[in-house]
Amino acid sequence: MGTRDLGTLEQVPVREIWPYEENDFTPWLADNLYLLGNLLELKLELIQVEAEMPDAGRVDILAKDATSGATVVIENQLEYSDDDHFARLMGYAASREAGILIWVTTGFWDWHSGILDWLNTSYAIEVYGVEVSTWRIGDAIAHYFELVAGADVSERPAVSDPSDDEPATGHRAYGRYYRPLTTNLHGEGIQSLGGRWGGFTGSGRSFRTGYEQDGIYYALQIGDQDGKSWIWLHIRNDHHQTIYNALSEHRSAIAQEVVGHTLEWETSEEEGFSWVGMSTDATIDDAEENLEATRSWMFDGLTKLRMAVQPRLDDVMA
Repeated sequence: MGTRDLGTLEQVPVREIWPYEENDFTPWLADNLYLLGNLLELKLELIQVEAEMPDAGRVDILAKDATSGATVVIENQLEYSDDDHFARLMGYAASREAGILIWVTTGFWDWHSGILDWLNTSYAIEVYGVEVSTWRIGDAIAHYFELVAGADVSERPAVSDPSDDEPATGHRAYGRYYRPLTTNLHGEGIQSLGGRWGGFTGSGRSFRTGYEQDGIYYALQIGDQDGKSWIWLHIRNDHHQTIYNALSEHRSAIAQEVVGHTLEWETSEEEGFSWVGMSTDATIDDAEENLEATRSWMFDGLTKLRMAVQPRLDDVMA
């Protein structure tokens, strides 16, 4: 084999390629969202550039994930991460208008990337930190995206084709399952972000909302190996049996109000908790049409359970 002349790979300042963020980089990224989607295993579809969001202000790029339907906010910064852009990103998160946040910069300070990682384990939202760089080899210029913070950094498989329809795996599958469900729950006032509300558990496999600080919360969990999916009210504190007994006095009325679902009741002094809930045969590995049916079952079951139980629970907790 003959010897070939090899070019030298040389990093180029991003401002040489995109002098102005608003006029150069943002339009380029909007036209090439699939490149960012490849990295994050999202099927990004452009909604609008420089869009106004209710209660959130102006965003660089507003998009959606075609697989889950989740709204995606992309914030661009052709420099190192700063507190101004970070505060803006947190504003988008607090507004609850988006299910996925992507912050693109040329570099992240450790305290910003660390908080992004923490947000993904603490709240029912996906947040990504992506670094962009540009490189020259000969006469050719290439971009490079690197995921440095955010959901499932170590486990996410690459997606080589923006039209690829392979199913999501691992934690990504749970995120895609829960995002449209939690969006609908938010519309019913069942929140998972901020304040006194719980969010996804660290595993990503369940969703919680309620009096988390009192050991009382409603929960949803899509099944895995055991083949069962659950909705339940969990009570774990020193007074769990008292609360359980008070709710049990209304067992017949609650069952009538949670129409279409069969409730199970259980209390255990040995285990130190009580619960009331329902289950169905469904797992995260089901086909998408079956997952959609499970989402509908969870939405209907949780809203009915909460509507039936919450007034009586409030009376007990008063």
